[in-house]
Amino acid sequence: METINNSNFSNQFWLIEITGGLDSENKTPYTYSDLEDYFVLSLLAGVQYYSGSDKLNYVGHSNGCRSALTSLSKHYAGKNGAGYVFENGEWKLVDLVANPVDKFFGIACPTTLNDETSSSDKLRKFENGNFRGNVAINTLENYSNIYQEQFVELVTKIPGAGSEVSKISLNLQDFYNDLYLDLNSQFTVDENLANIFFLFAGTDEMYPEFPFINPSSNGLHDGVVPVSDLEDLDSNLINSVLYYRNKHHSNIIYDDFTKSIIEGVLE
Repeated sequence: METINNSNFSNQFWLIEITGGLDSENKTPYTYSDLEDYFVLSLLAGVQYYSGSDKLNYVGHSNGCRSALTSLSKHYAGKNGAGYVFENGEWKLVDLVANPVDKFFGIACPTTLNDETSSSDKLRKFENGNFRGNVAINTLENYSNIYQEQFVELVTKIPGAGSEVSKISLNLQDFYNDLYLDLNSQFTVDENLANIFFLFAGTDEMYPEFPFINPSSNGLHDGVVPVSDLEDLDSNLINSVLYYRNKHHSNIIYDDFTKSIIEGVLE
């Protein structure tokens, strides 16, 4: 977790790594429940403490959006002893103050993942009597943490069809694999977790690096998350606005329009 200085804004900016960071990614088999019950709350409590502000604005992409939504839905009223901060050479336990988020920005946020996407098409294919997604998870069962490339290669059968930039817990990959395979999953969000929501849905199913691997599919999606996930989320929130962007899941965070909306609101 680090602060980012920008003289063009009156707000402080903090960059937080919800999935643990480079060191813990090599050894910590955290679960999705760990993210929503501990990691998100601890990080937000730390930002509240270090910044001196009880009210925060949150920008989350993909899992960074979903895990914050479920975490804050449970704990928007605050949590005592949410996490530790390091100050004056020692660790100090701090609380998460109630109603911590004012504006919530959700980018390419997965909720149920029930509808079809390029990713779901591959994970739901059968291989040796099992879903290909499950086969990939079982193949990697001896790993605690994996690069995305390791999982994507097994699912797509294409070498190099994934990122080797950072790792995630195999448990977290398994959580999302199960979510894709469950066609009747439900998702609920508490509208009280923020005062206003800005949502961004990607509508480009093409992988720029590997356009030939995409099958035909029903409905709009960004290759990973169906647009319906964002539309359902938008419909369940009272004070929200949804933007559609012709971008792939990985590229929407670099979209100039998306950035201009977020920057304009936060200036």
